Amino acid sequence: MKKIQLLLLSLLLGWVVISAADSVHPENDGFAISDFDTVSEAVDSIKAKLEDQGIEIIGVIDHAANAENVDLELPPTQLILFRDRRLEKRLLRKNPMVAIDFPQKILVWEDSASGELKLFYTIRD
Repeated sequence: MKKIQLLLLSLLLGWVVISAADSVHPENDGFAISDFDTVSEAVDSIKAKLEDQGIEIIGVIDHAANAENVDLELPPTQLILFRDRRLEKRLLRKNPMVAIDFPQKILVWEDSASGELKLFYTIRD
């Protein structure tokens, strides 16, 4: 299971680590990402990298836009929903409970206190 998790982690964030090793800082509240100026720019780049690897993008939820529709304010926040059917099948064979985490998700947001862009993703231990 640990090997599969490491594989998934490398698929999801490998492009960040390779292209900007200095700018990724793991923290309790996500990874700070400094290669992008806006959440939309980061999400577009992540989506392109996932699609280049043959991963299906299910959708993107723009939480800030949805909040605005009901007269609330939220810092720029977007959730990418995606799936890799081959990986899902392998994970499900090992442990059917992992299906709780499907589809996989990547959350990108702007920290309201620091103004930093942050990234968080789902992965099972």
